[in-house]
Amino acid sequence: MAKLKGTNIVTGRELMKSKGEEGGRLLQSKLSPEDYRLYAVTMPVSWVPIEPADRILRAVAEVLYPDAPDKCAALGSASVKVQMSGIYRFLIMIPTTHFILKQHAAI
Repeated sequence: MAKLKGTNIVTGRELMKSKGEEGGRLLQSKLSPEDYRLYAVTMPVSWVPIEPADRILRAVAEVLYPDAPDKCAALGSASVKVQMSGIYRFLIMIPTTHFILKQHAAI
């Protein structure tokens, strides 16, 4: 069975904080008890089976973006903004010659 890293579920959980307790209850009502438990305990380094990850992320997208024409795309866009503002921010920098030479010297 294919698996995904838990990063997107963790990001979805962070984004869900903006919906408060009411959003949390709505999400819980959309997920099975097993999926909700997985949603609650997943860590960024966890490997999550793709089927429950898909159900979890679709439910998160429905709660966060109920009026969006493509809820999953809206969640994906928000996730990228969160994930690329942290530790991976350097990946989207426009590298300068100095940066490239500095990285080359480190290799």
